[in-house]
Amino acid sequence: MVSLEALHKILVIEDDPASAELLKEVLEQVNYRVIVAHDGRNGVKLANQELPDLAIVDVMLPTLNGFEVCEQIRSNQALMTLPIIVLTVFNEPQHRVRAIKAGATDFLNKPFDRLELLTRIRSLLDLKDEISKRELFQDVAYCLMTALNSRSPNVASHSRRVAKLVEQLGMRLSTPTNMISELVTGALLHDIGKLGLILSPEVVPEDLSEDERTIWKQHPLIGEKMFSRFHRPIVQKIIRSHHERVSGGGFPDSLAGPALEFPVRIVALCNRFDQISKGEPENWGEAIKTLQFETGQGYWDSNVLKELEKLLKLYSELGMNPYKGL
Repeated sequence: MVSLEALHKILVIEDDPASAELLKEVLEQVNYRVIVAHDGRNGVKLANQELPDLAIVDVMLPTLNGFEVCEQIRSNQALMTLPIIVLTVFNEPQHRVRAIKAGATDFLNKPFDRLELLTRIRSLLDLKDEISKRELFQDVAYCLMTALNSRSPNVASHSRRVAKLVEQLGMRLSTPTNMISELVTGALLHDIGKLGLILSPEVVPEDLSEDERTIWKQHPLIGEKMFSRFHRPIVQKIIRSHHERVSGGGFPDSLAGPALEFPVRIVALCNRFDQISKGEPENWGEAIKTLQFETGQGYWDSNVLKELEKLLKLYSELGMNPYKGL
C-alpha cells in the first residue's frame, strides 16, 4: 500500500549542501518525494516546473533570497496555495513579518527539530489536501447543477429556492455558520440524483405507474452515490433522506424520530413547502395550511414549521420576495 507521504512532492531550496542533504534524508525516510535546489532562482524555476505539494525555503540564498523566492512563487497562480515553510537562523519578529508578507505559511528555526519539522509538514499537507477536496467538491457540484439546469430548469430553480429558504431558516434557528453552509449545499443538491433517472426530472410521482414510481424513488440514492467519494456527511444525509418523515413512512430508509437528523428535517420541510407553493408568494398560505395538516399527521418537525411561518410573515410584512434574483 502506498503511504500518504509517498503521494506528496516536497521542494527543498537550501544553498548549504550539508543542510540540504540532511533535509532530503529526513524527508525521504518517511517516503516523501524530494527535489532540491541550491539557489533562489533555480528554486523558483523548479517550483514552476514541478508544482510541488510543499516547499521548504532557506532565507539566506544566492541569486534570490528566501523572501524573494516566496514572492515569485506566489506570483504563479498555480502555486498561490502552496504551503511554504521558511527556515531561518533569525528569530526576530521583523523577519517573521517580512516572511508572512512575502507569502510564507510557516517558520522553523535552524537548527530544526526533526519531529517538529515532520509534524508541521504533515499538518500543512493535511490542510492543503482538505482544501483541494473542498474545491473539487465545489467544482463537481457546479458541473452537476449546470447539467440539471440544462436538462430541467424547473427542478434546478426549485433547488435554488429550497436552498434560499433553508439558509434563512438555519440562521433563525441559530445554526452554526459552518452547519448553515452544509445545509445550503445539501439543499441545493437534494434533487441532483434525478439526473440519473431514465424518467424526466420533472415528472410528478402521482402521475406515475407503480413501477415508474419505484424508479423515481431511487433518485435520493443516486444523488448520494454521486458524492460518495467526498467526506461531506451532512450534505450526503440531506441528499439521501430529504423524502423521509418525522413519523416514519418516507423513503428510502423509513427513518423516524431521532434517526431523522435536524438538518434533514429543515430541508425536508422546505422541499415540501416549495413543491406546493412553486415559488409563488400568493401560494404561501395554501402551502402553510397543507404543512400544518401534515405536521399534525407527524410528517414534519413542528419547530421548523413555526420558524418558517414566522419567516414568511416577516417577508409579507416587508413586502419582500426571498426568491428575487434566483
